[in-house]
Amino acid sequence: RVRFREGMVEAALDTTPLSFALYDVLGNETHRFEGQKTHFTPGSAAINILDRSSGAIRPAATADLIDLAKLVSRLPRFDAQSTALVASDAAMIRFTAGGPVADLAERKLYLKASWVRHLPEVEKLLFRSKTENMVTSRDQCRVEYCQTEDQCPLDRGGAFCPMASPRGRILVDPYWLGGATRHVRRTAPVLCALVVRDPALPATKEMEPREALRMLSEGLLPGSRGTGASLLNPHLEGTWDMTRADRVRGQHERLFAATRVILINNAGGSPEAAADRLLHALA
Repeated sequence: RVRFREGMVEAALDTTPLSFALYDVLGNETHRFEGQKTHFTPGSAAINILDRSSGAIRPAATADLIDLAKLVSRLPRFDAQSTALVASDAAMIRFTAGGPVADLAERKLYLKASWVRHLPEVEKLLFRSKTENMVTSRDQCRVEYCQTEDQCPLDRGGAFCPMASPRGRILVDPYWLGGATRHVRRTAPVLCALVVRDPALPATKEMEPREALRMLSEGLLPGSRGTGASLLNPHLEGTWDMTRADRVRGQHERLFAATRVILINNAGGSPEAAADRLLHALA
């Protein structure tokens, strides 16, 4: 159990700003946290989603996050869009001295404390996890019939009791649950695939890194229609200067130079067939 000296708490309160603000990608202030203001968001960190078409539970993807953001933007009682979904099809690329590394953008599990009874492997990780709203003493316990009364963690020196914490939450790194054999949080990218729809191209085509970078910079992949956006990101147009544009293109250049680059042609075929070709390229 950790305790803080009164002086440390007072010093922290004295140096804490009375307000702070959030801004959108264009630099416009959207929220100011101060006084008694309350801002609502739609929750956070759902790993799976109930597919509205099939009714099946599946991993959330970027398209789901986009749909959710559009929905929340039309709901007047929500003030902001949180990381309500964890997109399983997105990774964050960063560069090290040894080359590019792909990280999962979100790699935390936000669990109810009561789930410990169903996931005994999580109970072993409680001492490493961040927790909140936990019952920390017998006086706070409101469990009428305790199945573990003879072995109550509070009586045995435990910092809290998950079973007695109906509002308790646990923040766990999935990597702790089985290491690399069950969860991959970081890897070295070996292949970059550009997905196109062009009947004139072969199903799969190897590309030179410089040619792939040129296509992305122009924003027009083979078979695309309309006006292209540089690096296929329409949100960046008009919001960045030449220095930032060169830096982002340089990052793509380094990534392509360290990996194979291929075109996956989805014209005239099913998404499943394109996925099979991609897996074959990785083999």
